[in-house]
This record gives sequence, C-alpha cells and structure tokens, in this order.
Amino acid sequence: MISSKRDYGWSGRLGIGTPQANPTVEAEMRRIIPLGVEYNTLRLISDSDDPRQRLIDYLMKLPSLIKNGYSGLEIQCFLFGCTGSSYLINEVQENEIIRESTEILNGSPIVTAAGALNNWLKSLNAKTIALATPYPEWLYQSAKTYWQNKGYEVIASEQVPIQGVDSYGIYQLESRDAESAVKKLLKLKVDAIIISGTGMPSLNIIKANQQSNIKIMSSNYATAIQGLDILGQTATHPDQWNIKGE
Repeated sequence: MISSKRDYGWSGRLGIGTPQANPTVEAEMRRIIPLGVEYNTLRLISDSDDPRQRLIDYLMKLPSLIKNGYSGLEIQCFLFGCTGSSYLINEVQENEIIRESTEILNGSPIVTAAGALNNWLKSLNAKTIALATPYPEWLYQSAKTYWQNKGYEVIASEQVPIQGVDSYGIYQLESRDAESAVKKLLKLKVDAIIISGTGMPSLNIIKANQQSNIKIMSSNYATAIQGLDILGQTATHPDQWNIKGE
C-alpha cells in the first residue's frame, strides 16, 4: 500500500538490487526516479572469484537476500539491476526465483533489467535490434543468444572495450566510452538499439540522441520505467537529468 502520509516516498517505495561493486545503478536511478518515489537498495553479493558464477549467484540468491536484507520492509516493486544474470540462467529457473521472491515481498512484483528491455521492445513491436554492450566475449555471446531466443533479429552489435575478462571492468567505464559504438549502430536500419549492462553509464547517450530515428534504451532506464509504471508514476524527462560532462 502506498501511503500519502509518508515523509519520504509518498508516491511509492521501490526496492533495488545492484551488483556489489556497481557504481552506476543508484546514480542513474537518482536521476530517472521522480521526487515522491524513494528507493531502498540491496547489494547483490557473491564471494565467487569467477565472474560468470558471480552473476548467476546474484539471481539465485535473490530470495534469501530479500528476506534477510529487507526483513519486512514494505516496498511496492523490486528492481533487479543486473542484466547479465538473466543471460546466464534459463528462463524456467529465473521465473521460479522471481515467483519465490515475489512471495517474500507479499506479492510485490519483481522487474528484471533484461525483462524490462524485452517489454520495451515489445511495446515498439520491434523485430530487428542492435546491441551495444560493455561485456567480455563470454558474456556478450550469451547476451546475443538470449535476444535471438526471444525472437529478435540481432542485426549488429558493438562491444565497448573493458580491461580484462572480468565483468568488474565494466565499472570503470564512462558514457563517452560507448559513444562511438552507438554512433556506428545509429547508421544501421534497425528498429531499436539496446545498451545492455547496468554498470556502464548511458544516460548521456540517451539524452543526446532523443531525436534519433532509431529508438535507444538502456538496462537501467528500461528497468526504472517499468517499475515506475507499476507505481502509476512516470520517469523524469531526459532534459531534467543533471549529468556532469554532457
């Protein structure tokens, strides 16, 4: 239940799960989510040194993390701010994890980053897409397969270089690192461009290309839009985003 009597979050309260070393999800949500909606963050955690296993752990451990981390805190919707996890876990497993997590939250829905991107693409009736990802090769291939299995034709993709093969390298990037990749994709004939990965800043790119003929969406923006829609709220307009270096 949303309480208009709250000092904070009178228009709703979101839960957000962000990977343990991710510096971007909260920063972008702060700019997208309007005044009146508050969010309470859980750090998705794993002690594995294997980046693939870490991403899997973030999703597999979600029910227990929510149960222990929120301990009865009332939220209206939970945003799972990690796209890569959905690329590595089969759909049946993911649906079961979401079902269990929703029960723990007394029915409040779970929005995954990949699911939000898919819903956005469906709303456009998109058939052909292009991908911009900051992923190492092993994760990029899983991402491409995921979208193909969802029924989209992946016309092209551009990988934003990171240091090493660990997904932690994503967290050192800035939006300018992805600009050239997106510019190349904007020259193509596709229905939409996906900037996949919650750790790479992308709001500057979306803001700069609002008038593009090709629709562009990022993991964080799509997740926020869907979560806010569940609350009956609307994301702030890109012109309102205060971003240094734009």
